[in-house]
Amino acid sequence: MATALLVRDFFIWMYFDAPVAYTRIWGNILWFLYHFFSIKLLTLTLFSKWKQLGEVRKERGFDEWMAVFAVNTLMHIVGFFIRSFTIIVGLGSIALAVMLGGAFFVLWFLLPLVIISAFVLGVALLII
Repeated sequence: MATALLVRDFFIWMYFDAPVAYTRIWGNILWFLYHFFSIKLLTLTLFSKWKQLGEVRKERGFDEWMAVFAVNTLMHIVGFFIRSFTIIVGLGSIALAVMLGGAFFVLWFLLPLVIISAFVLGVALLII
């Protein structure tokens, strides 16, 4: 009787309780990656200057205006590329987490079959 209850509890845990906990943990990992890479903030500030570095016009004249324009434009371009790279790495990390999480989720349900198959194959190889 105790063995039957143990097997029943195992299957309830294996196919009901653990997948719920796994999806909650998986969601936490995805939430962490999204916030760790600050995807929303980087998207909103994609065209901002890098670290707010830039020049302020101090004197009059076309040369001063061109120098300020060049430095500020360069800082916008640097900010765009660094933010774009970080967004791409973050989205790639999230995509990898989704794919690996889905693969492990499917593997979780197939694991008892894999264990039983490996046992049967091992016994068959011993007999042969």
